[in-house]
Parts: sequence; structure tokens; C-alpha cells
Amino acid sequence: MDTLTLKQDAKEKLRGNYIEIVSAMILIYAIVILFFSINNILENAFIMAVIEVILSGFLLMGLVTMVMKIAKGEQTSLEDLFSKTNIFFKTVALTIVTSIIIGVFVTFLGVALYGLYTSSGLWGICDDWIVTSLICIGIVLSMALLVFTAYVTLSFSLVFFIYHDNPKMSIYDILKQSYKLMDGRKLDLFILIISFAGWILLGALTLGLLYLWLIPYMLVAITNFYIEIAPKKRKRAKTNNKEEKDDQKKSTIKKKTTAKKRTTKKTVKKDEK
Repeated sequence: MDTLTLKQDAKEKLRGNYIEIVSAMILIYAIVILFFSINNILENAFIMAVIEVILSGFLLMGLVTMVMKIAKGEQTSLEDLFSKTNIFFKTVALTIVTSIIIGVFVTFLGVALYGLYTSSGLWGICDDWIVTSLICIGIVLSMALLVFTAYVTLSFSLVFFIYHDNPKMSIYDILKQSYKLMDGRKLDLFILIISFAGWILLGALTLGLLYLWLIPYMLVAITNFYIEIAPKKRKRAKTNNKEEKDDQKKSTIKKKTTAKKRTTKKTVKKDEK
């Protein structure tokens, strides 16, 4: 399915669920505002970081639950945002692991960019060729880290969707499954996300109000992408299993029918004698 089709399908499926999904977005906005208000009062970076991880994972899982229902053509409700309390701790653990994996590369990228910025301040202090060399190295390193960060982020971008469908799967297997599913498809997802760039910029001009509509639209389109590449494999596997079982049943019935015919023939011959 191409990008345009994924987006058009997302629009159509959202039509009957706008009130519910926008209500969820407004509630998330309110929680975020409350979070920053508490942050200003407490001024404790560690506590707020812990709360942020817990909230972000829990709310993201709730949103994924809602958009998964929408993408499958089902009716969602605001209650779905808080429907995954039974897997709360594992959701938090998955959020932490994913954040650490992506955060490591983001940190390296930040260090490289900072090094590039400080190198530009060495003009007039060091020889020009030294400064030029440092800047060139910084640019190459920053670009390489940017590409690799995008690669890692896209590789593990489906973890919450996979977790939604497989709540009993281990965190390691979820990460592994996401990596496998995205193998050879990272560019497709990147193009899908980039296609929303204009709307993202426009949303910033509306002070974030447009994001009430845009974020669900993006999430449903990405969910369509996930459904397109994941469940088909499961459906095919189920279909193959059913076909094998049907063949086995047919084979058994044929054998029984043949055996009955033989028994009947033998009985008829005995009677004739």
C-alpha cells in the first residue's frame, strides 16, 4: 500500500471517531500542562523524569489502543485510553528500554553537534587548517549519527503496536520483531512520516491546536502501515494451518470411505457364497 492510500484510508476511518480521539488528545494536553505545572513546583529533575517516562509510555499505549481500533474499522471510546492498566508495568519497562536505546544515539548526536559548535569558536586561536579539519570531522560525524539515529528510531518504531497485539511477548522479542518487520521498510515509513511535514509546520503556527487533528491522523496512517506489513503474515500462517488441517481431514475421510467400501464388498462376496 502506497503512502497516499495509507493516508486516505486513515482519513476515512477517522470520520466516525473524531469526537473520541480529539477528546483523548485534549485530555492528554491537560495532563501535559499539569505535568509541567508540577515540574515548576517540585524542581526535581529525577522525579519528573520518572513521572515523564511513566506518563508517556502509558498514554502512548492508550493512544495506540485507540488508533488500532480505528484502523481496524472498529468504534473507539475515551475509556480505551486507560484500558491497558493490566499491562502497566511492562508498558513502563518497554518505554524505558526503548528510550534508552534511542536516547544513547541522540546523546551522541548532541555531543557531536556541540563539538561542531565549539569548534567554530576556535577561529583566530588555532591554525585555520586545524579548525577547518575539526569542523569537517564534526559535520561528517553529525551527519553519520543523524542517519544512524533515524535508522534505530525507525527500526524500533513499531514496538507499541506489536506489544498491543502480543501482550505476552517479552520485551526482547518485541524489539526483535519490530526490527525484523522494519527490515527493508524503513524508507517507506520515513516517507510516510515526512509527508506530514507541511502539516507539522502549520500546526506550530496554530500553537499546537492543529495537532489535535494531526496526531491521530498520523497515528492511524502509521497503524495502517503496521497492519499492512504485520497481520498478513499471521493471517497467511493461520490460513496455511487451516488448509493443512482441511487436507488432513479430507485424507482421513477418504481413507475411512475406502475402508468402508472394501468392507462392504467383502461382505457382499461372502453373502453371495
